[in-house]
Amino acid sequence: MDTVANGGIDTDVREFIRAHINSVEQLEALLLLRAHPDQEWTAVRLNEELRTSVTSAASRLTDLAGRGFVRVRADAGPTYCYDLVGKPLDGVVARLGQAYASRRHEVINLIFAKPIENLRVFSDAFKLRRED
Repeated sequence: MDTVANGGIDTDVREFIRAHINSVEQLEALLLLRAHPDQEWTAVRLNEELRTSVTSAASRLTDLAGRGFVRVRADAGPTYCYDLVGKPLDGVVARLGQAYASRRHEVINLIFAKPIENLRVFSDAFKLRRED
């Protein structure tokens, strides 16, 4: 894995951030659920841990479930559990957690740089090209 050229963050971790992480709050929710894979989480409980709003916590949990990172038990209110244990992406999430702990600034920059990258790609599609 190429970590030196990428600011010490593995390429697959960078790609995971680009593909799946849209906010620091979403990242922290994923890492919190990963740290407690045997526990069930509600939006209220996640809100209490992350100090966000219940609405925002519910949105993060719904998004993570939609990505297949957590499973939902609708009969309990709903509740959510981390669902990547033993799956290949769990290793990427583990290394993402390590990168966030040791290189928080770089991880946050990657998250916030995403809209700029997307906007640049979008705007490049409309660049007028001079015909020779």
